[in-house]
Amino acid sequence: MNEKKHNQLFCQRVNSIYMKLTGDYNKDDHYFDSCSFYPAGTLVDRQGQEIMTDKYIIRGRYNDFVKEFDHNPTDREINNALVYRFGLNSSFLM
Repeated sequence: MNEKKHNQLFCQRVNSIYMKLTGDYNKDDHYFDSCSFYPAGTLVDRQGQEIMTDKYIIRGRYNDFVKEFDHNPTDREINNALVYRFGLNSSFLM
């Protein structure tokens, strides 16, 4: 699967989980339109070294939330990160 398609699918997963949690289908409120997938070797750290693992990054629209994963996160991991971000009731934790 190419990088662009992979990135798109990751974003769809995050947004789907967000909408299920909050019931918010308004794409203008805290919608996660900046979800990124970077294959190994495409990011460089501050010392100039290539990062040799895949990176999955979720950013809130206003950059008030950033969560990075060094592996393809499960729906459960995404769900729990969003529950903590929005201070939702712990009953939403998976």
